[in-house]
Amino acid sequence: MTNKKIWLGMLVMVLIFGMTVVGCDDDTTTRTIDSRLIGKWEFNKILVNETQYDLPYGEMNSAGYEFSSSVFTSYMNGSVAYSYQGVYTENNTFYAQNGQAGFTYSISGSKLTANFAGSFGVIANKVSKFSWE
Repeated sequence: MTNKKIWLGMLVMVLIFGMTVVGCDDDTTTRTIDSRLIGKWEFNKILVNETQYDLPYGEMNSAGYEFSSSVFTSYMNGSVAYSYQGVYTENNTFYAQNGQAGFTYSISGSKLTANFAGSFGVIANKVSKFSWE
């Protein structure tokens, strides 16, 4: 009887160890950009507190986004404002390289609406070439 308890205890330990190893997440999830976003998007409206304003707005004469498979670049007045590598999208939310949500978005044809936390957003049209290029 003691021999059976030892083997049962060993079986339980092997099962627990096996479940622990299998259950560990090695973070090999492939994260990608929504293929509909890939390309150039030029702003045509700025959203502030749910009110739409045409460009130019304030000091912003022209602006846009460019998405590739893992790089996001933001432009303002014809110059790079910032660029991030390792970006991804999930459930219509854009995430920066550090995993923080950048904005939620919706796409209808060639129109992108991006909403940031708070009261700011943009409406952009997909273009083959920015107007300032």
